[in-house]
Amino acid sequence: MKITEADYYLMSHKLDGHLGLLVSENSKAKLYNRNGKELDLPAITSAGKNLLAGLIFAGEICVFKKGKPGKNQDVISALLLLHLSNLELKSMPNIK
Repeated sequence: MKITEADYYLMSHKLDGHLGLLVSENSKAKLYNRNGKELDLPAITSAGKNLLAGLIFAGEICVFKKGKPGKNQDVISALLLLHLSNLELKSMPNIK
């Protein structure tokens, strides 16, 4: 593979996480996984609400433990716990 000549190159450290796509649209942002399923992670989507509409950011969703990146399984567990807690809240009366 040949790398194109450029004045600058950007490189990032690969962490063990899941691909996330943050899409900004009309003063709100939505987060999707690689399969196009919307993820409910307010800590991330609220950070994107002030971005220009139409921007898409791709990056890794990672879990950190004691300042160090966790494993892929930690991300799966965290997303599953969020999903289950949302289901429990939605099944309770008077909670939307």
